Amino acid sequence: MTKLKEFLLGAGAIPYIQNELSHGWDLAQLVVQHIPLHTGEIITFLPAQVSPSVIMQFDISIYKSVGENFRNDIENRLADYILAFLEEDTKRYFIIETLWDRRDRSPDIKMPISYFCYNNWVYLFLSHPTETTSIKTAFRYGRDYPLIAYLTSLPEAEIQNGKTVSAEIINNLVDNTSQVVIGAYDAEAYLIWRRL
Repeated sequence: MTKLKEFLLGAGAIPYIQNELSHGWDLAQLVVQHIPLHTGEIITFLPAQVSPSVIMQFDISIYKSVGENFRNDIENRLADYILAFLEEDTKRYFIIETLWDRRDRSPDIKMPISYFCYNNWVYLFLSHPTETTSIKTAFRYGRDYPLIAYLTSLPEAEIQNGKTVSAEIINNLVDNTSQVVIGAYDAEAYLIWRRL
């Protein structure tokens, strides 16, 4: 097991996050338009021995600079992080983009975890109670590139599994987004933007 460290990144990570979000679906576009990313902080979980010179190189593999496979350790740490977020309130959601367009799928989409649709895009979601295995399943079924996920809440409503959500629900999810998870380092790790 690799010893991981939480690294606090500076504003130099914002352009990468903005670029990745620009390739996302409708929810990502709304986040870019309505959330001032410069008002948050950005962290990542990486092996403690990673070279400082590669921490801000988000498009390259960290594996080469560390010399060991640590992807499962990072995925486990992120799953625990997300689980802790969800356990704080039953109105919190973990949402991840998929590659699926509802128009390309049968009317009865079969998913291993809950999903909703907006403007024909399919998003996976989890809320409390859940477990880390479900979070890892969401990452496997989520979109690889760019990987975009959200930690948010919906105090006045509830997302229904398999249903299309309204623009009002989407706007509330955006307004309540407290963290955004973006794939980085050649899909070996993640950046987490947190609202301050």
